[in-house]
Amino acid sequence: MRRRTMLVVATVLSIVSVIAPLLAGYCMNCVSGHCESGCTAVPTSYVVSYCVACQLPDGSFACTACDFQIYYCVREGYVCSSPPYIYVLIYEENKRQLYPPFSCVWVESIKRYRCQ
Repeated sequence: MRRRTMLVVATVLSIVSVIAPLLAGYCMNCVSGHCESGCTAVPTSYVVSYCVACQLPDGSFACTACDFQIYYCVREGYVCSSPPYIYVLIYEENKRQLYPPFSCVWVESIKRYRCQ
């Protein structure tokens, strides 16, 4: 019985290790936030940009860039969450290659990071 349990656990871990990268960015996860219940998300003109370049366990190189628009969480004219804002994903870029390494580059014309 113990052998069978170990076999099931090993199989599940193998499947998860193959599927997980398909559902996430290579170097980081770009995840949108949510306001607390009863609060309304109000868009702002602010955008933040993040980028991470990394080397994957198989030796290949990858890069993930994310842009988020900032929204305030408001109820009856007052901020109502902690923190009082959320990030909402507006752009995600994932690249992977064997050689050479990627870099994160600031693109002045759009004021955002991109993988290069």
